[in-house]
Amino acid sequence: MSTQYEYASDLFRSLYEEGKRKGKAKGKAKGKAKGKAEGKAEGLATSLLRMLAKCGIAVDAESEARIRACLDIDQLERWLDRVLEIGRIEELFAE
Repeated sequence: MSTQYEYASDLFRSLYEEGKRKGKAKGKAKGKAKGKAEGKAEGLATSLLRMLAKCGIAVDAESEARIRACLDIDQLERWLDRVLEIGRIEELFAE
């Protein structure tokens, strides 16, 4: 049930509406940034899996799920850098 409130003054109404607009804009920007980061992580994970396949490194379902679930861009980039130095998938995750 939606209730329509009467504002005590035009000033309060304008301040409320301005705050509401700013809040929506901030939320939209935050959502867009999160979406971009998730998209970048997804692209890096796909590239990593492709590189592993090209290098002949077998990737089990658990490792693939771990790679696809990772949203840490720095971690994905470290793994991608490591691909040419490993022979088995377990070595990718070794710290």
